[in-house]
Amino acid sequence: MSCQPITAPMLTDLLLTLSEISLKYQDHVSAVQRMTEIGRQIMGSAVCTFTLVNPKRRTLTTIACSGCAPEYTQHVLHQEFHLGSSERGDWLDYERLINGSLLELYHLQEDGQGVANPFVARRYCLNSALCCPVTWETELLGYFNHFCSDNTPFSSDDK
Repeated sequence: MSCQPITAPMLTDLLLTLSEISLKYQDHVSAVQRMTEIGRQIMGSAVCTFTLVNPKRRTLTTIACSGCAPEYTQHVLHQEFHLGSSERGDWLDYERLINGSLLELYHLQEDGQGVANPFVARRYCLNSALCCPVTWETELLGYFNHFCSDNTPFSSDDK
């Protein structure tokens, strides 16, 4: 379930652009920002983000965001957010986010499911998320996140 369809020629162009990132960007923040922009185009995301997870410090940090409203970007970009427990009412759940599994989530406006604040999801019309773990060898670095405004199930191609 891509939020918007993409044609084969568009995908080819986007994948070519993606392959050139390591040659064009000297710093990782700019490279990851460009990756979220391309990911948003490929997936048709309402919003695409890249978040780092630090299990030892129990924090999550958004380092890149494409499609985000300016006030949202200003609030979350490069800010550390505490990972707690959804059982205790925390919006970001430590156990859910450190296991490094692909997360397929729906109805975020009613229940953030440990990855989102439902109030924020309602404000920015985000209903579903596909959060892909990013690892280095065996270590979880964070997630590449695809957010959509509807609750249509993600296809096997999306995953």
